[in-house]
Amino acid sequence: MTPVVPYARTVTTRGPLQRLYLQVHPSATTGLELCAFFEQHPNETFTHAELKRRLRCSDRIIREHVPEAVNADRVRIRIDTSQRPWTYTYLPG
Repeated sequence: MTPVVPYARTVTTRGPLQRLYLQVHPSATTGLELCAFFEQHPNETFTHAELKRRLRCSDRIIREHVPEAVNADRVRIRIDTSQRPWTYTYLPG
C-alpha cells in the first residue's frame, strides 16, 4: 500500500514592500512583482520606461498603486518628477 502524503503547502516569503502592498491590495499580482523588483535593487534608480519594459506592468501600477501603498507612512519609493523621464528609487530602512 502506498503511503498517503499530505498536501505540501507552498510558503512564499514576502519582502517588506510586498507585505505593505498586500495590506492595501490583498489580491494583487502585478504590483507584487514591482515590489519584489525594487527589493532586489535597493538604492538603484530606474526610469518609468525601464520599469514598464522590464516588468510589463501598467503605467498606473508604477505611478499610483505601488507608491501610494508603500509610501503611506514614509517614503520608501522616491519618485523624482522634476524632470523627464520620471525616476523611481527604493530607499530601504
